[in-house]
Amino acid sequence: QLGPHYHLPRLGSPMTQQQTAMFRSFAVEIARAEGTPLGLDVVAAHEGCFLKVKTVVPGGAADLWNEACHGDAPRVVVGSILVCVNGVSGSDPDALHILRSRLQLRLVVRNCSVVPE
Repeated sequence: QLGPHYHLPRLGSPMTQQQTAMFRSFAVEIARAEGTPLGLDVVAAHEGCFLKVKTVVPGGAADLWNEACHGDAPRVVVGSILVCVNGVSGSDPDALHILRSRLQLRLVVRNCSVVPE
């Protein structure tokens, strides 16, 4: 359930600019050194359909990536959805292992204003 004041558009109907922005994904590439924490605490959300960012740890690789962003560039924030991790769907159990173990990460992230638990 997306909330009391939000309704998904009907199939085939155009989405509003706000709805389009709400579902826009962006790429994040992080190369971290051995021993450097990623700095993301994530949880499986919506019955394991995706990984949701619970915490962005200050000083972690993800936080440093955010700091390098300029202007209105999207950032990884609490509530962000990890759609893909190195090409593996965020709903795949391997995604969490990849997120924790790899030093080179290519994430597809989606920031939604309303995300089911």
